[in-house]
Amino acid sequence: MITGDNASSNDTMCRAVERILLEQHSVQWSALHHRARCQAHIVNIATQAFMFAHDNEAFDVAVQRSQNTAESGDLMDEIATLAGLQEGGFCRHQSMTKAYGLALELRTMKYHNAFKKLAGRVIRLPNKTRWNGWYFLLLETGQCRPYIAQLLDQYPELDRLRLTAVDWEVLDATKRFLQPFYDLTIKLEGKQVTLDKVQESIEALIMHYKESEIRHAGNPGLLAAINTS
Repeated sequence: MITGDNASSNDTMCRAVERILLEQHSVQWSALHHRARCQAHIVNIATQAFMFAHDNEAFDVAVQRSQNTAESGDLMDEIATLAGLQEGGFCRHQSMTKAYGLALELRTMKYHNAFKKLAGRVIRLPNKTRWNGWYFLLLETGQCRPYIAQLLDQYPELDRLRLTAVDWEVLDATKRFLQPFYDLTIKLEGKQVTLDKVQESIEALIMHYKESEIRHAGNPGLLAAINTS
């Protein structure tokens, strides 16, 4: 069994191994059946798409589902939200940009020291192109929620970054969607991972997708990101 990422060069290599084994050693070896994809790489591709990509078909599906679930008065607002996410993926959602902006402000010495005095820590600033950095941003923002409120009360100039109840719902829902991907990535690390564990984990992830599509049918922005991934 050969395991590698999804690069086409690995497919080419496996076909070459199949040919050489047959021609030079008369050994039947199927490149198709003995080529195992790196599951952690697949998870990374899916989550990168969720956070940073956009897909026109996913956009259309989310709009259609919104029409079926949303109140008529909210429909145009939801479609406008979707359109705004078309340019750069779910990380461009207003709630996400607020959380990122807050973490960015905490790099300033004044806010850094004040927040660390309140919370005993600071919120890590994610790399804009790594999905797990955004996961930790969501995780730590939620853990520091009361301290964030205290900081914003202390510094009114940061009020533009105040997270509303709706913002907190979006951040929490996004974190809960990403958490199984993070857990699976950790589970698939190391040399002791077996194919049966991989299959079990991927089946659980497929079920997570199905449940998430139902759970977020009324949230077109999040649903479009899920469908894109």
